[in-house]
Amino acid sequence: MSQETMHTLNTKVLLGYGDYGAWHRMAKHLTGEDNVYPGAIPVDEVMRRLYDFEVEMCKLIVERPDGTRFEQDKFFAQCPDNQDIIYGVHGEGYKGHQYRKWLIEYVQKMLGKDIGICTAACLRQGAMSFVSVRVPDVFKTKHGVEFFTYLMALTSFDGSCSTQYKTGNIKPLCDNTAQALMAAAGNHYKIKHTRNSEAKIVDAMAALRLLEQEQEAFAKECDELCERSVTEDQFQKFLSQLVPLPEVDDKDINDRDYSTRSATIAANKRERLNELYRLDGRAAPWKGTFYGVLQAVNTYNQWDGRNHKDGRIVRAFEKAATGQTAAADLNTLKLLELVCA
Repeated sequence: MSQETMHTLNTKVLLGYGDYGAWHRMAKHLTGEDNVYPGAIPVDEVMRRLYDFEVEMCKLIVERPDGTRFEQDKFFAQCPDNQDIIYGVHGEGYKGHQYRKWLIEYVQKMLGKDIGICTAACLRQGAMSFVSVRVPDVFKTKHGVEFFTYLMALTSFDGSCSTQYKTGNIKPLCDNTAQALMAAAGNHYKIKHTRNSEAKIVDAMAALRLLEQEQEAFAKECDELCERSVTEDQFQKFLSQLVPLPEVDDKDINDRDYSTRSATIAANKRERLNELYRLDGRAAPWKGTFYGVLQAVNTYNQWDGRNHKDGRIVRAFEKAATGQTAAADLNTLKLLELVCA
């Protein structure tokens, strides 16, 4: 179950460039403001709606069971200046990265002032945040795969991740990520929360390639996957290994207990993957290819898995931001390689 409420999801997740589906429809009812913008999200809107606070380093007063107190001088609490909560407790060498500076101002320096923000989120009561910035033009490969290129900037105050800048590509049709294709491209830069971290931002600017330069490499990878065929037998073999059905009797491979809950879940997942692969616009146009299989599994993992309905959107964003989506995509391709070898 999600740690985020629907109110949080509809007020602390801002979406640009059009309609992202029905999950956000309560936004106006809850707040009087929509969280979806027809074009790029204005920087001023992100500042007003998400980054209207800064995080302060606060002293810790420890109270013993007998009521006596003392001040802790080696560790400090990270607290927002607009809430009485603690995001995390870190040592004296820790340097928090304020969202306005590290996710907006530095991205503007990297890409130019007129950045097109497509997603901005402030999650975990404000302890984690990310911003994704996209190239406005949609690129189309020779096999009909449409995508835009983006840079994602991510940081946290709860110790869950360092500050990160990562380039990647997303299909505009469904917000599907295909980060696995660019995972080894050297387009990911991390900066630890230390007192000297400010100096590292210059290295990050030099290490990250311009977004436009991602397009050619990504399009080539997509086309290569579109040109690798998968037969019907290979796809069924892939499904049987990706989603094995529970066996009752190992001596008879056809003797399966379809009445158990685990068997039902597995059978339903196979059925849904088959449906996505054959009929869904996010995968079906590339049926019979590596790319089609990857799209079907990726789409299922993000939008059809066993996530609580209120938590699906935030989990999808968090997985993309932290690299879990890319890892899952790589595992899909590795299994497909083995099946089709």
